[in-house]
Amino acid sequence: MFFRYLYPLQKDAEKEKKDLQNLIELRNNVCGGMALINILWVAINFMFQYKKPTVIDIPLSVSIRSIFRCLLKLFPEH
Repeated sequence: MFFRYLYPLQKDAEKEKKDLQNLIELRNNVCGGMALINILWVAINFMFQYKKPTVIDIPLSVSIRSIFRCLLKLFPEH
């Protein structure tokens, strides 16, 4: 059984060269992607430090506000 599946691979120079090129391309793509993510991360952090966070007020309709008011009356905080 071992001899059926565990046999030495035959050397193929073309396949090894193609695999090497594919691995180099994969490495370069992953490094480029990580560099892009890091640049975006630094830019976002800089923007948050540069300007203080602002409160965004989303106007709710009167019916939704009344529902929340009723829920707050039903379940008051301790």
